[in-house]
Amino acid sequence: MGTKVTIPPLTLPDNSSFVPQLNEAMEKVSAEFDKVAYRDGSQSATGNQNMAGRRIYNLPQPEGPSEPLRLEDLVRFLAGEGLPTLNSSVLALLDKKSSFVANLTDLAAAPRNSPVFVTDNHVAGVFVFQSGNYTSRLAVDTQKAIFVAPSDGTAGAWVRQFSGVANLQWFGGRGDNNTNCDTAFAAAVALFNAGHINGIYLPAGNYRVTTAIPAITRTGFILAGDGSRNSVIEQTANANTLHLTSTSPLLQRISDVTFFRVGINQGNVTSPTAGVALRLTRVDRLMSLDLDIRNAFQGILFEGGADQKFSNIVVTGAFSWNSVAVGSYNVKFTNFAGTTEVPSEIFFSNFNIKGVTNLERSVVIECCDGLFFSNGHVGFAHSSSTHLNPQNSASLSLINVEFNNVYFDGNLAGSVAGSGIDISGSITPTFRGIHFSNCVFKNFNGIGFSANTTNLRDLSIIGCQFADHGKQHLKLDGPRGVRLGMNSFYNGNLSGTVTGSVNMDIGLNCANITFVGNQQTDGLMSVVAVDGFTMPMGFDVVEITGISSVSNINATNMKGQKVTLLFTGTPTFNDNSGNMRLAGNFVATPGSVLTLLNNGIHWVEVSRAIV
Repeated sequence: MGTKVTIPPLTLPDNSSFVPQLNEAMEKVSAEFDKVAYRDGSQSATGNQNMAGRRIYNLPQPEGPSEPLRLEDLVRFLAGEGLPTLNSSVLALLDKKSSFVANLTDLAAAPRNSPVFVTDNHVAGVFVFQSGNYTSRLAVDTQKAIFVAPSDGTAGAWVRQFSGVANLQWFGGRGDNNTNCDTAFAAAVALFNAGHINGIYLPAGNYRVTTAIPAITRTGFILAGDGSRNSVIEQTANANTLHLTSTSPLLQRISDVTFFRVGINQGNVTSPTAGVALRLTRVDRLMSLDLDIRNAFQGILFEGGADQKFSNIVVTGAFSWNSVAVGSYNVKFTNFAGTTEVPSEIFFSNFNIKGVTNLERSVVIECCDGLFFSNGHVGFAHSSSTHLNPQNSASLSLINVEFNNVYFDGNLAGSVAGSGIDISGSITPTFRGIHFSNCVFKNFNGIGFSANTTNLRDLSIIGCQFADHGKQHLKLDGPRGVRLGMNSFYNGNLSGTVTGSVNMDIGLNCANITFVGNQQTDGLMSVVAVDGFTMPMGFDVVEITGISSVSNINATNMKGQKVTLLFTGTPTFNDNSGNMRLAGNFVATPGSVLTLLNNGIHWVEVSRAIV
């Protein structure tokens, strides 16, 4: 026996009367220690211990029947792994409580008076026999993942005991990037659609499919894995991969969907020509965390739906094609077919959405009511990185789109003349509320930001940077109600495969444009001369093109500002007409210069030079 734990008594100090009482208390403490342990651990607690809500951590692997069994030990035991490492007395104790079989075939013939553990690694788990009519459930579960019929034909079934999502390996799926998992996914989806499981779990691995996974048609679907680069569905055909939609789309909706730490790779086909990696038809209340969609001809398609949140998401385009892959995109927002229902309240945060040289577009927005992109990257597309273009019907709305802290990068790929932002469309729906703040537009061989439509109302570009584009940094022709504030423009007019132009081009059809605090570091701000054009605020030199006669120049809050106009066109500025006060009419020739000062009412000539 070990040495008893003792506490030596204190001596009595001078003028102290409490030490005897303290020593008495310590004796009691020592007695309690004696009941618990000796220094060498040879004595241990034998009765029930009151832990007062506290927990014990870092327990060792049990070696005797009276020691606590850790969850990891139980899991290994049930899975048939590492059994020799457990003490024989522990195994004997467990063997008294349950039966064990090697596989599902043995399970079907096992005695039904106690739970049975199946120890096969891929389908390991606990099954309990349930009496009753399980005919329909057995018919749906073709892979015997959850329900196993007894071999003697007795009514009832062995039912797997678990909670949460079902492991795809129970259905025959293997993450070896070789096994065909079509049947496994089909069986798992059938059980989910029938209401018998909550979703699918993909242990780390690569799960190959050769066709589209059957559609998810019930609310509450969960797809979870061990990391978006670890648990991956590998599509090997020009086909859709995953589609969520109702079987009665006009009456029902899919809702409460979760994607967690999974990936889809469409890149197992050389230069894919079809296939949507993830199609969401009328899906509401979706939460996605750590989703990675790679090498897709078409990444994610939103058809209607509302209240969806994507965080830590990557969507990349497919391998480089020899020519533009018409119809390809990373993300697309459109209406639910045959209705005016548009995607609404869709949120992206911490995202990376990019294509390759001949991906046609990165983000396509045809209609919506509330799209919000925050803290991410968009880029690498042939025609444009982000295309806002009302489609299909004048009754569809495209409103309330916000990009905050987004980096739009064109990568100056080859001879691609794509733009960063392309806002266009001749259809006249409700088209308003497009806002960019703290964004960067860089490295596009085409135009950094182009808005070419008279249908757009309420466009704001605040605190953004424009740099290194082959054409204009910013080109506006048609929008009404535009606010440009605290933006910077630099490194324009790059030489290369696409000829350059000017920093900013404000076209004939724009109206109600406000300029505040923009900074021009090189290149020129360009405006087309037309009677009543808006003078951009915050630019010392403005290039004037066009040939029209001008009597008025609109300006807001520009009193005291002096602007030098450099002419490349041949317009005429009329003296003493409208708000112009000149030293005679000014008939411009290319290279001519006119400097004006705004006195709060008129534009007054300071100097001129005719070339």
